[in-house]
Amino acid sequence: YTFAFAIPAAYSLARGERSSDELAEWLKSFAPVSMVWQQGTWVYLRLLAWLFGQSPEPFDRDLFVTKALLFMDEAEAHFPHDHKLKRRMQTVQPLLGGNLDEVATLCGHVNMAAENILCVVGAVFHKHGHDPKSALLEGANLGGCSGAVTFYVGTLLGALHGRHALPESWIEKLRVHESVEHAARQCVQ
Repeated sequence: YTFAFAIPAAYSLARGERSSDELAEWLKSFAPVSMVWQQGTWVYLRLLAWLFGQSPEPFDRDLFVTKALLFMDEAEAHFPHDHKLKRRMQTVQPLLGGNLDEVATLCGHVNMAAENILCVVGAVFHKHGHDPKSALLEGANLGGCSGAVTFYVGTLLGALHGRHALPESWIEKLRVHESVEHAARQCVQ
C-alpha cells in the first residue's frame, strides 16, 4: 500500500494548504524510486484531492476518466521518460464499464506492478463509483493483489462518499476500526 501516504497530501491539496507544484517537488524528493511509482502516486493523489470536493450524486464516470487522463498528463510532465502507466491506461480505457475480470487479466491478473494495480483500481471505481458496497466486493474478488485494489478503491470511495457510505455492519466487524477512524480523524485535522 505504498501510495497510502498520499492520502493526507491529497487532503491538504483539496483544502488549499499545499499547491500541486509543492506536492510534485515533495514526490521528487523520494529518490531513487521508479518513474511509474511517482506517476502512479501523482495520479492517485490528484484523483483523491479532486474527489474530496465532488458530490457523490450523480457520479459522472466520463468526468472521472477525463480527470484520470488529465492527471496522467500532469504526471508525465512532472516525472517524464516512462510511459508504462499511460499506455496501460489507454489499453484499459475501452474496457471500462464492462467485465472487470477482463481488465484484471489484461493487467497481469492484478500483479504487483503499479501500472496494473492502478488501472484495475480505476476500472473498479469507474464501474461502481456510485455504489461503494459493489465496488469493494467486486474489487476484493478479482484475485491477485485484490487487497491492494480494494484498499485504493476504498480510499477513492471514502473521498467521494465519506465514511457513511459503508454498511455499519462492515465497520463494526473490522477489528481495527477504532484505530482506522482515529487515523482518519488525524488526517483531517
